[in-house]
Amino acid sequence: RDIAGYNAIAALADEENDEDKEETGWKLVHADVFRPPSASMLYTVFVGTGVQIFITTLSVICFSAVGFLSPARRGSLMTASLVFYMLCGVVAGYVSSRLYKSFRGRQWQLCTILTATFFPGMAFFVFLFFNIVLYFLHSSASAPFLDVVIVAAMWCCVSIPLVFLG
Repeated sequence: RDIAGYNAIAALADEENDEDKEETGWKLVHADVFRPPSASMLYTVFVGTGVQIFITTLSVICFSAVGFLSPARRGSLMTASLVFYMLCGVVAGYVSSRLYKSFRGRQWQLCTILTATFFPGMAFFVFLFFNIVLYFLHSSASAPFLDVVIVAAMWCCVSIPLVFLG
């Protein structure tokens, strides 16, 4: 009788240990896995921009490998990169807004605006700052004013609408 009681207590202790083991791992984090991130807007903007840069890079490399873009032609690689970046804005807009909606975000228009302006805006203003510095130093490396205006017009009139199209 004593052994049966002892075995019953040991069996209860083993069941409790099994329950404790079950409470570790997946069961502790199952509610946190599908929770949207705290800064979901910024996250989706970075993901959309990253997809845009990735597809642009892949396209330029593929066209260069096939032979459509030759490094011997000065400026063709940079022009192709800018054109592909603008055209891939459709994909960036789709990816960022779709991901933001999957996080149950309600301001998808703001997400699309940030996708269209955050990274290109920062890159353009850094370029503009260095171009102004080079201009005041009378360097031949500064871009002409008309080229800067053309890049800004391409960004405002082509890239931003294409991101909204996505």
